Amino acid sequence: MPNDALILATCKFYGIKYLISFDDDFRGACEGKNIVLIDSVEVFSIKTLDRFSASCPYNPKPKSLIFPHKISVVVRVSDVVNFVKCKRLAFFSIHHPKDFPTPLKAAREIFLSLRKGFDYDWAFERFSTLYPEARDIFVEASKNFTFSDELEKLIPLKWEQYYYSEKLKLSGIVDEVHENSFLWVSLKVPKKERFENRIKAACYSILTGFDTAYVYYCYDGKLERINVSRRDKYNALRIIEKVRKVERGIIPEREESWMCEKCVYANSCKEERSTFASRFL
Repeated sequence: MPNDALILATCKFYGIKYLISFDDDFRGACEGKNIVLIDSVEVFSIKTLDRFSASCPYNPKPKSLIFPHKISVVVRVSDVVNFVKCKRLAFFSIHHPKDFPTPLKAAREIFLSLRKGFDYDWAFERFSTLYPEARDIFVEASKNFTFSDELEKLIPLKWEQYYYSEKLKLSGIVDEVHENSFLWVSLKVPKKERFENRIKAACYSILTGFDTAYVYYCYDGKLERINVSRRDKYNALRIIEKVRKVERGIIPEREESWMCEKCVYANSCKEERSTFASRFL
């Protein structure tokens, strides 16, 4: 259409990068002219991101601007679990990932080494290779670690097994896989059942095809069984959809909780503003 061509020519002449329209005719034309077509609330959030990117030290960049509805980036199970814990934690861990030593990572190395037939020394070698200056963290984890006889009833077939769903673009690493179940390591038994555990179990169930999950609380020596239901999978799929919006660049609204004090993103979170589209998360 002549009017469409005039609009695109004007954008190109003045260096306008964004065009708001619900007209599908612009889709292919905008791609060819390197102009971002804003045709949904999700893409509208990108414009908000760019307004603050110059002054924001984190400068998050959406992975896909032209076709935000096209799934291309893989979401990790850990991203989904982080979203359940704190939506902003999911945002920062996706766009500004940090890898640092924790007691859980140390305990996980101990668990894997013992289950594979090795010892604490081998666990320390693995952990210290990844985190050379975190000896104190490993020592703390080794003092609190308990190996329960309950684990003997589970026969492991694989460890640290990576799974990936091409259809859902979902991935995750399971600590231990059995014939019809899987297991991951945690530290202490929670006072009440955690919703995040059911979502994590559902995500791994979707990836592995097994509906039986185990959580080993290595500081307490307790083994918990989770039977994954269809409802759990439904809830997990809904959350995965929300995580995808965060991955595209939507910044969730800030929520205060007890986790804020020890969060590595605390200072960043205080400075980062939420986007309009966060209301739809």
